[in-house]
Amino acid sequence: MSQFAVTFLLATVLLQTSISAASQSMEHCCAALSASIGLNKVLFPNTTLYDESATSYFAQQEGELSPYCYVKPTSSSDVSIIAKTLFQLNSDPIPVCPFAVRGGGHHTVIGIANIHDGITIDLGNINQTILNSDKTIASVGSGARWGSVYSTLVPEGLAVLGGRESGIGVAGFTTGGGISYFGARYGFGCDLVSNFEIVLANGSISNANARDNPDLFTALKGGSNNFGIVTRFDLKTFELGQYFGGSIYYLGSESPQLIDAFAAFTSNLNFDDRAGLLLSIIYTASEGFITACTFSYTEAIENPPLFVNFTSAIPSLLSETSVSNLSYFADELGGANTPDNLRQTSITATVKPVVSLLQQIYLLWNTTVPLISSAENLICSLTLQPLPVSFLNAGPLHGGNVLGLSSSGGPLVVLTLTVQYTSKSSDELIAWTTRELFRKIDALAKETASSNPWKYLNYADVTQDVIGSYGATNVQKLKAASASFDPTGFFQRVQPGGFKVRRPN
Repeated sequence: MSQFAVTFLLATVLLQTSISAASQSMEHCCAALSASIGLNKVLFPNTTLYDESATSYFAQQEGELSPYCYVKPTSSSDVSIIAKTLFQLNSDPIPVCPFAVRGGGHHTVIGIANIHDGITIDLGNINQTILNSDKTIASVGSGARWGSVYSTLVPEGLAVLGGRESGIGVAGFTTGGGISYFGARYGFGCDLVSNFEIVLANGSISNANARDNPDLFTALKGGSNNFGIVTRFDLKTFELGQYFGGSIYYLGSESPQLIDAFAAFTSNLNFDDRAGLLLSIIYTASEGFITACTFSYTEAIENPPLFVNFTSAIPSLLSETSVSNLSYFADELGGANTPDNLRQTSITATVKPVVSLLQQIYLLWNTTVPLISSAENLICSLTLQPLPVSFLNAGPLHGGNVLGLSSSGGPLVVLTLTVQYTSKSSDELIAWTTRELFRKIDALAKETASSNPWKYLNYADVTQDVIGSYGATNVQKLKAASASFDPTGFFQRVQPGGFKVRRPN
């Protein structure tokens, strides 16, 4: 036998041994979790419940990852036991039981809420919404989705700052910042959190609020999954009854005029903080180019006058606006925007509402769509969302967050490109093309002195430096909180997915 053949054979044996050892380690990890919290809460491959978890992610790519087991706790005590078990099993520098944590599973970054050859902790059974006695606080389990939260609050004439779509999860939305219908008045979703219940790396169940662990409290307002596993959000409520909302659809050729109206609306120095707006420029393989505006106005007024440049001045194809409630609008938008079995990707940027810049960005998008039009069942949308000065003022009024935005930099526009399709063979093309588009957008915004470095975590691409975009001061706050509450770097080292504060060496 030649030296090459011997070397190849040894390498093959070592690889197979390594794979076998890794498999045995993970089987040991899942068995240890079964023993600690009960076999009925650990789901293994080739079972119906395992498959249900795997197929319920927003992005099909995320569901294609295959954990050795899903673990489904039903309480913070369960999560504490899971954390203690994993902490003990991963005492060596190289993790033997890497894991991911899933709230709603609505992000498009692969591996942020699932893991291949690891353990996925699915919080979906921790999903209650409970109002306190005076109905000023809604305590929401971290596995809840906003639709169930709203169904509890709407009959009480109440709301919280949550997702616009009913299927979005509470946990990722809130710890990623959270842009809602009502941000112009109340700020980011994280700004109205009064307390986080969180399980730390050592399994201890702690609270983070303005009095207890205030540094951790601030860090969790935008710091994502870096510090522990949040098991409950105590959210401040506000009164909300029937209000104006819904969407209007236009021909794609109306996009330039709608962008003009959007820029004027966002730049208004007397911005009405009862108002919310999204402008989405859309291409679909089946319908071609269309444009949609989604409105909210927290009064029971049909077609409020401040939207006249959208509702009357520009001819529309279809109007689906009405006066209704938060549950209705969240269900309606969720049904329109979350078709099943689609691959998903998104990427984001933040710019000033300069109309000439926004028009140039639209032209860049328009010339990019043909480059990916070969993807099966393509839906490509560029969405513009306003961050008026009142929105940016709200964070400091509620104790601050780590997002790094201030009213002095506003108003701003959050740009989001979302691409949905069915062909796995298009993954690389779409990833490269969308990143190249946003490289051009970032460069154009800088050239025109209209850029802002901030990246919204919940829309970001894996290649974007979300944490760095919060600014050096906030990065240091996040690193300090991580070092204080997770001194061994457990959530940096053993939970690899997501946007990390301090990557292990």
